Amino acid sequence: MTVRHVSPTIIDALKLPNLVRLGTNLYGAAFFLMKLLPAHFILENARDAVLPGGGAITVVTNFEPNGTKGSNKVYLEISDTGPGIAHDTQRKIFEPFFTTKPKGTGLGLALAKKFVEANDGTVRSGNGTHGGALFRLTFPTSHPA
Repeated sequence: MTVRHVSPTIIDALKLPNLVRLGTNLYGAAFFLMKLLPAHFILENARDAVLPGGGAITVVTNFEPNGTKGSNKVYLEISDTGPGIAHDTQRKIFEPFFTTKPKGTGLGLALAKKFVEANDGTVRSGNGTHGGALFRLTFPTSHPA
């Protein structure tokens, strides 16, 4: 099974099929099967950011041989064309119960971060160079993609 097969399943479940573009460098699909829970929360936020006005969500995975700490890494990057993350909320978005949504619980990104860190990964967030939010989940792996 490849990311091209896995991602559409998640995309369909979130009702995103017309919004998501899959990047061209898709690696490590089997590894990411175990790591998709945090992506689900981030994709939901991306969906909410681009709807109802329209926009796009881009999902890219890749493999980094000999990452910054001397180990192989795989990453999942999710970006959208929404308004991005406001500067004053950037440092709060992973805090439990912090939300900017009228009916949000504030648990999605907090749980995503905990899950990533529990699997020896890291999560970075910010705004893309052309606007919109950008999340990068990185996980160590001992196997090449």
